Amino acid sequence: MMQIENNRIVTNSKQVKEGDTFVALQGGFDFIDEAKNRGAKKIIKGEKKFGLFAKSYLQSLRDKQGLRDKNKNLKVIGITGSYGKTTTKDLSGFVLSHFGKAVWAKNSFNNEIGVPITIFQADETTQYLVLEMGANAIGDLVYLTNIAPLD
Repeated sequence: MMQIENNRIVTNSKQVKEGDTFVALQGGFDFIDEAKNRGAKKIIKGEKKFGLFAKSYLQSLRDKQGLRDKNKNLKVIGITGSYGKTTTKDLSGFVLSHFGKAVWAKNSFNNEIGVPITIFQADETTQYLVLEMGANAIGDLVYLTNIAPLD
């Protein structure tokens, strides 16, 4: 399982701090050395690889929780649509937080980078993971729900 030491994932090399994980997006590979010099502990090259790491991490959380208590398994909720995704995601996360630990993005992280970033905010105590999922092209939602299978 991939560990994100300090839970900070950065996609801009200028924002890297000691111990961060730097995701070098396509076209950003030239900034890997800068990220290392600023203290990046891990480097992930490309959106697809980042998505695979997030999928693996989410599955490992579910597996560990299932071993402890099948009734308290992590539930993954996806919010999509043309309008109101961010507001609906925020309200859903807030309401669910009253029933258990809920994680949701504080921003509109609804693409192949934002969804994995949100997944990595979850931990073994998370009961609800609310993901906003946007689509700019055919297949985007299939890709995102493959990373984070929904309940």
